Amino acid sequence: MQTKTLLSLVFSGFAFALFAQVPLHLSSEEVQQREAPQETPTAEESATPAEQSPDAARAQKPAQEPRSPILGLTGDEIIKLADEKMVGETARFLNQMIIKRPGMEDMIAKYETTFQGRGEKVLLRMLFPPEEAGKDLLLLDENMWQYIPKLERSMRVAGKQRFMGSDFDNADLLKVSLVNDYSGTFVGIEKIKGREYFFVKLEKKRPQATYDRVDYWVDREKHLPFREVYYTRSGKKIKTLQYLNVGLVGNRQVPKTLVMISELRPNNLTVVQILEGNYNLPVDPTWFTRAYLERKRI
Repeated sequence: MQTKTLLSLVFSGFAFALFAQVPLHLSSEEVQQREAPQETPTAEESATPAEQSPDAARAQKPAQEPRSPILGLTGDEIIKLADEKMVGETARFLNQMIIKRPGMEDMIAKYETTFQGRGEKVLLRMLFPPEEAGKDLLLLDENMWQYIPKLERSMRVAGKQRFMGSDFDNADLLKVSLVNDYSGTFVGIEKIKGREYFFVKLEKKRPQATYDRVDYWVDREKHLPFREVYYTRSGKKIKTLQYLNVGLVGNRQVPKTLVMISELRPNNLTVVQILEGNYNLPVDPTWFTRAYLERKRI
């Protein structure tokens, strides 16, 4: 699909028409209600009374971890499958970001991301616009650093800091693997627009995790992420990430477009497109150091 055509679809009515066949005058709450997947029983609910012991029926949590009835996968195993599809041992991508704000001209940015160790180390190089070029980011040992050209040195930055004022935080772009930060509980299989998805609830298992809770949908057949909904510890919805436009990137079929919609700032959204990329390429380990981030620039 050509970039111009895709963007016209994404931006029409601030991307809501992509997620549901609904009139664009509806509120974001109504859109989400229309888009809500069909109700399906959870792994525990789907069992017949004869299959459940009295103790299991009374228990708030099942004695054994719920598994997908189709492939027998636990929530953690589903997370790992999706991670392995999306994250290689190494990878490099050229990305374009479009920030959409009501009544304002779109803001365009381009950056390159290089990953090592299945996302454990990440270098993000800012390329465009000119005033942002050189403000590179580094994920190293769970810490995030950004090079500040005016200071000619790098400074530690917060993972929850908004990236260029977009709806993506720094951690959304740098911490691409979920398997290390979250534990998953399989809830059930849900059908959305004719396709079946594993529905997994994630809870953070490390303090470094970006979000306290995440609702996660993974394509049952392709094992690719479809949607992530992020929550605070109290259960307040923060934002929704939608994966779109599955296509070839290097030698893998992966979503090439990501749309982040803010739940706190209505009608705000940000689109990230993978323009080109490849997996399992040789990378120089010295790239993932503060010394490289602060190298002399000509």
